[in-house]
Amino acid sequence: MTRPPPGNKLLSVVLLAFAFSITSNHAAPIQEGLIDPDLQPKFATVAPNLLDEQWEWNTTSGFLEIAVQESQVFTGLVDPTTGDPLPTPIYGYGTEDTGFTWPGKTVIAQSYQPLQIKWENQISPGDYLLTDLVHGESILPDESSTSTSGLPWAYGLTHVTTTQNKADKEDRKGGRKKKNNRDSGVTVEHYGVPIVPRLHGGHVASTYEGDPEAFFGPGLDVTGSEFAGNVYTYQNQQPATCLWFHDQTLGISSFNIYAGLSALYILRDIFDTGLPDNPLHLPAGPYEAAFVIQDRMFKENGELYFPSSTTDATTEAQSNATQSNATMHPETHPQPAQPDYIFLGDVMTVNGKIWPKYPVEPRRYRLRLLNACHSRFLAIQFRAEVLPTTDNQNNNNDEEPTTSVPLQFTLLGGGQGLSPELTTRDTLLMEPSSRYDILLDFQNLEGFRLLMTNTAGDEPFRGDTEGSFRFSSTNVIMALDVELELDDSVPEYSDFDVAPLLQHLPHSHHPPGTSSPLIITKKAGLSAPSLLGDDEEAISEGYVRVRKLAVFGGIPSALGDPLPPLLGTAEPAVDAHGNPILWPDSRLYEEVGLASLPMEGSLPWHAPITENPQLHETEVWEIYSFAREAHPIHVSSVTMEVLSRHEIRFDSGTRAAHHTSSFHFEIPMKEKPVGDGTYLERQSLVNWADGNAADRFRVANATVGARVPDDDLFGFSDYLPRDVVALLPKQVTRIKMQFEQPGQFTWQSQMLSLEDQEMIRAFYVGEMSEYEAQHIEHEYEQALNQEEQKRKGGSKKERVKTKKDGSHKEGRQRGLRNER
Repeated sequence: MTRPPPGNKLLSVVLLAFAFSITSNHAAPIQEGLIDPDLQPKFATVAPNLLDEQWEWNTTSGFLEIAVQESQVFTGLVDPTTGDPLPTPIYGYGTEDTGFTWPGKTVIAQSYQPLQIKWENQISPGDYLLTDLVHGESILPDESSTSTSGLPWAYGLTHVTTTQNKADKEDRKGGRKKKNNRDSGVTVEHYGVPIVPRLHGGHVASTYEGDPEAFFGPGLDVTGSEFAGNVYTYQNQQPATCLWFHDQTLGISSFNIYAGLSALYILRDIFDTGLPDNPLHLPAGPYEAAFVIQDRMFKENGELYFPSSTTDATTEAQSNATQSNATMHPETHPQPAQPDYIFLGDVMTVNGKIWPKYPVEPRRYRLRLLNACHSRFLAIQFRAEVLPTTDNQNNNNDEEPTTSVPLQFTLLGGGQGLSPELTTRDTLLMEPSSRYDILLDFQNLEGFRLLMTNTAGDEPFRGDTEGSFRFSSTNVIMALDVELELDDSVPEYSDFDVAPLLQHLPHSHHPPGTSSPLIITKKAGLSAPSLLGDDEEAISEGYVRVRKLAVFGGIPSALGDPLPPLLGTAEPAVDAHGNPILWPDSRLYEEVGLASLPMEGSLPWHAPITENPQLHETEVWEIYSFAREAHPIHVSSVTMEVLSRHEIRFDSGTRAAHHTSSFHFEIPMKEKPVGDGTYLERQSLVNWADGNAADRFRVANATVGARVPDDDLFGFSDYLPRDVVALLPKQVTRIKMQFEQPGQFTWQSQMLSLEDQEMIRAFYVGEMSEYEAQHIEHEYEQALNQEEQKRKGGSKKERVKTKKDGSHKEGRQRGLRNER
């Protein structure tokens, strides 16, 4: 017998039924050698609260030492035959005293108070932790080659610094030299796994940005060209919020994060103190919980499994859900095509536990949520069912489950802090790497279980929060069990008090329907008004620079195959003074027909910098998405404010202008553009792997169309202060940002595999020299020249323009001076 729950103050509708169930049809494991999720326990393991004292670092001294090391954890996986717990090897953050965990312990820091962290790489040299399913071999590409995308991973770079003699390093006098790895034997087996920490969402100095080429191996025996030391200073110059840190090593960050390198970083301030008497009246102490959501796959022995596109047969089968997946209910869930750079796991984990439960009292809780999934967008809902007991847990086994109405919750803030505008909703879209702050009311729900569910499906996200599922159990994430007795000694405020926040709100944070002032001088030397209340007026009058940028994702090549995604521009690039930025006048670009032409279109990681905001200025980035799926875009060290979303107006000569499902953005051969909208043209770029031309695109006549209605954005919360924005297919998203940190940073996709496949670009804030604009490209071209000399066995003279005014070390010293 079931019963509906009593009234809930945040519930605006009556629950229709109690049961929300994991998909009931049993599916075999998607590949022999992997665990079967249906044979694993659900809601049997308690998730730790990452804000509990035992999960927090002590930061009172202003200094921490955090290391990375191999370890093993118990996730709740069991051997289905014996019922014995299965250990899972990981790379974890921690120390010898605290242990190494997945996720790592939480850093609690104070806003506007610096914190230093010394990062130690203690991973033992040897085999990489993630191995393929067929051969048990490392999934990393060979160190003498590039990754599958053509982007070299860390040890495949030319400018890798190593100790002169690793075996005798204790006797050396500090000498170091740069080696071409392809001649030096820098391998994971001998030097260990490289890492570089990145504080995602932190407003940090460029030196501590976590540049992909600032990696370092164990004992600092090998370092990347941008390495400037392993002691990072985080100034924490931003309001209270929830950040997270993870690995960012060039070409393998997705692997390192998947292996366990992720943790939370919480900022507190005088309003959001984390204490029971905080002036905002927010739940605190045991009534504030933090949950890191990740999807994974596991081998039968408990090891983490990630499909390898180079060595693993499962990549071409069902592990990536790229094929028909007959074992995953094709009769009820059709299987649309899915690009191989999107990974969707068949096991949901929270704080390192599979489908856990978490006990709560019947009162309000503050939940800090992080979507740390590899590629998966989440559409979060909470649904109630009767808490299973010995008497009722076997009831309804023969009945078709009925979905309850989702409960409503209050949305408090986003990845860059709290919002003064409180909204109540029942669905929350979570982009990969996004964090959200919600208030969930368990009052009068004693004896009930609230399931945290996901409706977005097992498919690439395209804007619809209702998706199709391929896996049997990914529609539910965890259970919140209202089974603890209410502690009446702890006072509970009836409302969240936004008054203190409104009085001290930074200008970049504002509620929906209003606009923050732009403190910026008009271009061309004209004076700006003291206060600008309308972004459209500010932009049209020239007070703000608008950049037209682009995402190119999965567009068909000339042969019909989808091309790997890249970032780039939607117009010819110009520098801070309006002068055109040209492709380098060098041999490589001459051979593909780009030398000295304006830079535009698809751009790889190694191409010269094209985005150069000036310090303290505000810009609007108008990003066009020529992609088949949504892309979560992150711009580091800023708060991203979504101004609007619009359709791209396509030229009438393109198929995309006439068919909503078409991703053909070019003008057909032998036809001419009509001239009434956007279209793409073919353009070559340099492939780092071999120096040859690669088939890519440039944008012609970029044109903004009609504004996307709010009704089409169900579940979105664009008004919140954030650092990740979902770019939807065939749309233009306009994002305002103010740049307060000088130096080099990155903007990138937060689909982790794409970050490793060149969907990442450097930008530079402040005055930039030619060296700083092109030094990444110089390194890559030198590498190709050396490869060519090696193949030909000669000493062909390099035709690479280099600056005489600096080195990487000097560049970093300039950054340090700017910081001071």
